[in-house]
Amino acid sequence: MDVKCIQGDKTPATIIAVDNGNGNTKTEHLHFKSGVDVYMQEPTLNKDYFLIDGKYYVVGESHMTYQGDKTNSDECYILTMAAITMELEYRQMTTAQIILSVGLPLGWCGKDKKEELKTYMLRSRSVDVMHHDMNYHFEIVDVDVYPQGFAAICGRYAMNGINMIADIGNGTINMMQIKDGIPKESSIYTEKMGVARCVDDIRKELSEMYADDVPEDMFESYLINGTAGKTGKVVDVVRRIAGSYSEEVIKRIYSYGFKEDLMTLYIIGGGGRILKNFSEFWKIPRVIFIDDICANAKGFALLSSQKIQRTK
Repeated sequence: MDVKCIQGDKTPATIIAVDNGNGNTKTEHLHFKSGVDVYMQEPTLNKDYFLIDGKYYVVGESHMTYQGDKTNSDECYILTMAAITMELEYRQMTTAQIILSVGLPLGWCGKDKKEELKTYMLRSRSVDVMHHDMNYHFEIVDVDVYPQGFAAICGRYAMNGINMIADIGNGTINMMQIKDGIPKESSIYTEKMGVARCVDDIRKELSEMYADDVPEDMFESYLINGTAGKTGKVVDVVRRIAGSYSEEVIKRIYSYGFKEDLMTLYIIGGGGRILKNFSEFWKIPRVIFIDDICANAKGFALLSSQKIQRTK
């Protein structure tokens, strides 16, 4: 499914899909937090670094600050190169020609933004990375760009009638209606009320409570797994704020056209876990939660594969 011979070359190209989120970076098989720390010398303690162009990068230790346009800094590029390397490591490959398949938020998938992202990812077609004392070399021969959210469900579900997507990421919520498998451009909306807002509110209140900074790691598991059977001050704060956040998100979804008796709603992204854990929304029969954190990346890879099949 993921191989194409480049014209004039018998070397097969491998599709590697990367879903660049503000919260997490995902491939078809792996995910890690979207944070980057850069060092000019080899880190003393953390040996899980990526050596790229003479600099040492440690990824996954924290979330990066929300970035609307990720092409404005180097972070997204470095995270993508690290993700490609990790995916090659997973596939037990050290060299490859890559067709990179990535995504943009639903409202940003116009031609200009796609070309801007392609240029950003192709700043260096030939890339060398050292990771875990192994040298990796790959050449990016092409970049495909697809809409986040839509990619996660197309090809996996029958999209007959009216459907709706709510992609709840770390920075934004993206919503769109789909009629008989065709996206409705006029129904695309983006709200800056992703999971980070809920996390920041919890962190702020807990930090005030304890008169000290409380990092996300101290309560993240409650948001992911819920608080059933748990007690204590921290649990009470998480439960109350996550519940209020869930109510606000659900109101937004209804305000943008969701009608539970007339359409199917697909909820994608990390925010879906919060709604599932801290609201009753999951009880509505035609609300489907897609829990696979790698769903978008898998969708990007599928779309790139289908594109290759059409051009054969």
